[in-house]
Amino acid sequence: MVWVNQDFCVGCGNCIDSCPQAAVLFQSGKAWIDQKKCTECSICLKVCPCGAIIESYPSSPTDLALTVDLLKQKADDLIERIDKLKRIKSV
Repeated sequence: MVWVNQDFCVGCGNCIDSCPQAAVLFQSGKAWIDQKKCTECSICLKVCPCGAIIESYPSSPTDLALTVDLLKQKADDLIERIDKLKRIKSV
């Protein structure tokens, strides 16, 4: 999971400009990552001049459960988009 440490973010916008999924947004002058849109390509992590964007992995059963739930949501969203494309294509 990629996330923004708000204490280090200076609001430069490099991460927003570089995100191919438009998953990085601004709120109160700081970046944050919409986890539902993020594909974890890590481009934002590479362009952040302040080291504010961090990649982390589940470290507790609670974190793992949250990660699994997020992945399920992403999978459901992807399946829904594929089904929609199939319906459009068959028309």
